[in-house]
Amino acid sequence: MVSRWITLFWLYSSENVCPEIAPTRASYISRIIYRAEAGQEKEEKNQMSTFLNATDKVPVKNGLRVWTAILILALTLAWVTTATAASMPNACSVDGCDVKIVGVTKAGGELEITFESNFMPDVSKNHFHVWWGENFTVEQVSRNAQTVHGVEQGRWHRHADYPSYVTQGAASTSVRGQATTICVSAADRNHNILDVKVYDCVDVSDKL
Repeated sequence: MVSRWITLFWLYSSENVCPEIAPTRASYISRIIYRAEAGQEKEEKNQMSTFLNATDKVPVKNGLRVWTAILILALTLAWVTTATAASMPNACSVDGCDVKIVGVTKAGGELEITFESNFMPDVSKNHFHVWWGENFTVEQVSRNAQTVHGVEQGRWHRHADYPSYVTQGAASTSVRGQATTICVSAADRNHNILDVKVYDCVDVSDKL
């Protein structure tokens, strides 16, 4: 669905970017919409590919308009990503709340982590606990560590930054000691880990 709208945006903006293909724009948009409604996904994609390959050979007369169109498209994609994330519920699905680490980069002396989750975190409700794996177990990074799991409570950083988060507090690189594994799990409003069997850890030694 997203790719279809991106292509339609490109076709629409091509009237200003490439005047040579303007006469065919309306025709192709009509055909694409018709095939989408008819469920002819494969044929629709083939038509898009053929059209885009053909228009690659059309000379662009105004480079500024091209970059303007690219910028607008990039901002549109960013808005779609944010809107999609914001539309996620905070409540856990029937399969439970799940969060994974899908990217880690350096952020000065800290780490910027990208998460992928099936719920939208909120510190006053379901949220994330981040900790250093060599220092504490998942059972320890929970407020009920002693009462439920019978282990000494450890240290973690609770937050609701999504999808990007920079390590800080108890998850800062400055307090990791010799640890090189960063972990995350979902916790409830009481700061108890929802399911100690569901967590994700990543070796970040190459980023330290």
